[in-house]
Amino acid sequence: MHSLRDVDGIRLVILLLMIYEGGCQRVRGSMDGDLPGREPNVSIATVTTPPPPSTNEQSPIALAFRQSTPRQAPDLVFDGHFALREENEIVIRNNGETAMIGENAQNARAPVLRGGILEPLGDFLLAQCHFHWAPESFQGSEHEANRQKFSMESHFVHHNSKFGSVAEAQGKAGGIAVVGFFLRVVPDANPNQKFNLIVERVRQIQEFESEVIGTPDILTFAKDVAAPQNYFAYNGSLTTPPFSENVTWIVYPSEILITEEQVAPFRQLLHEDGVTPITSNWRELQPLNGRTVHFVSPPEEIQTVRKPSGSFLSNIYNRITSMMGRPSGIKETEAASAGK
Repeated sequence: MHSLRDVDGIRLVILLLMIYEGGCQRVRGSMDGDLPGREPNVSIATVTTPPPPSTNEQSPIALAFRQSTPRQAPDLVFDGHFALREENEIVIRNNGETAMIGENAQNARAPVLRGGILEPLGDFLLAQCHFHWAPESFQGSEHEANRQKFSMESHFVHHNSKFGSVAEAQGKAGGIAVVGFFLRVVPDANPNQKFNLIVERVRQIQEFESEVIGTPDILTFAKDVAAPQNYFAYNGSLTTPPFSENVTWIVYPSEILITEEQVAPFRQLLHEDGVTPITSNWRELQPLNGRTVHFVSPPEEIQTVRKPSGSFLSNIYNRITSMMGRPSGIKETEAASAGK
């Protein structure tokens, strides 16, 4: 039995927690609202494109450790992504929407994504990699992780090997898998040399439909983050037209550090009209609509109770659990450390 004093204390800290959470929601909303009235993926080709008939599982969404469901899965394997085949003619192209990296060769052996959350679905072949950004670097990513926006987001788009292309796989169950990587601008940092492999070529494709040849190691900027475990996974959609659903999303919470100077050339790419720069090409957050977001981690890292991150939340958590008499033997997870 708890005394009236204990009950009053519990009510107080719960009220404080609710106030704190509400404040965080307002801060997040104000950041997302800095571009009022902006349509998803603002660009000449996409502003007037309507969403698909079913919009129950759209992307991107807000991801959070505290709202995710722990899940175990085999290791996720990136086979060939970071050592592309030179004979496949690796191309970086300005398509009027973004900088896109792909291979020109037809019927060539493409990099394969397998295992992990995708294990029951089969092998997925890499079709292309592209980027999203905003006019300023405090935002630009499409997804949000633990209430944080990032300066850029890179997508590795794959289609199931039983389909011949992304277009053929669109809307099909288990047809497409996209891997998302966050990039964050760090003031006064040294340039990311691996990312420079892309930046140097982006400077050469400012004009619409211009392209240059890349090197086999051009995607290595994401190699250190592309771990076999520790990622978010959920069912969503493409974030550009036709916004097809039945997309398996894999998003890593860890960030790749870059500089302001490395983002600038992306914002100087020109739209199809040859005049307007692509200063923004990210889509707003979409409703979760009751979907389950998994956080995939090794068995030994899946815990039964998650401890809120941040000193304020941690103090409230500790006070509540001490009043309630938390059972012994329950492990805690420092959710914040997983995203560092």
